[in-house]
Amino acid sequence: MEISPGNLNALALKGWIYLSAQKEDLQQKALGYFEAVLNEEEGGNHKHLSALLGQAKVFEKQKKYDECIEIISEITVCFPNFVQAVIEKAKIHIYNGEWD
Repeated sequence: MEISPGNLNALALKGWIYLSAQKEDLQQKALGYFEAVLNEEEGGNHKHLSALLGQAKVFEKQKKYDECIEIISEITVCFPNFVQAVIEKAKIHIYNGEWD
């Protein structure tokens, strides 16, 4: 991070590290890192897979299932061969009580 502070993969990894913490404030900080990676105005990439998955996971932990499904739907459109996104989407629908 010191050598290349704008490295999107490093920022996403830092977000995943914060997301693995048990404290909610650190998980919220993880969301900030994922959003920084996805922010194109500041040199980010709105299709960064790891950051999109991390952002969806933050919303899942916060029980904001609608936002989570929206992000996972975006992943399935951008990366149609990424089967894990379909599995995550099905899991979130079950958590949300949408059995259909």
